[in-house]
Amino acid sequence: MFWSDEGAHPKIEKASLRGNQRVAIVTTYLFYPNGIDLDRGNKRIFWVDAGYDRVESINYNGNNRKILFQLHGIHPYGVVLVAPFLFFTDWNTNQEVHKLEANTGKVLRSYSIDGGKPMSIVAYDSTRQPQGK
Repeated sequence: MFWSDEGAHPKIEKASLRGNQRVAIVTTYLFYPNGIDLDRGNKRIFWVDAGYDRVESINYNGNNRKILFQLHGIHPYGVVLVAPFLFFTDWNTNQEVHKLEANTGKVLRSYSIDGGKPMSIVAYDSTRQPQGK
């Protein structure tokens, strides 16, 4: 399992499902890492940091960290991966959801959801759903 912690010492961590083998993957240059999602196929973690206003990724072992997106005036808060796209919520603009290429961070489209400050975002993808009987 993976999680983010925006406490006194912000970090992104991983552990086994029993809580064993706990490892801090990212411990530097974090402020409010509040949105997190996984690319299970490529073994990468994506997160948004509402303190530094950016979208980043790193591999499961804590290597190859990349800043995918950072733009003055945009305040990322929640993130979800629907490969090959990454969607994140934004508190500061009239375009509250942005769509990026997950590998490059290139902005493909921005959407308005009629105002507000959306926090988290969840995508429905039928390929992730269990087969019914």
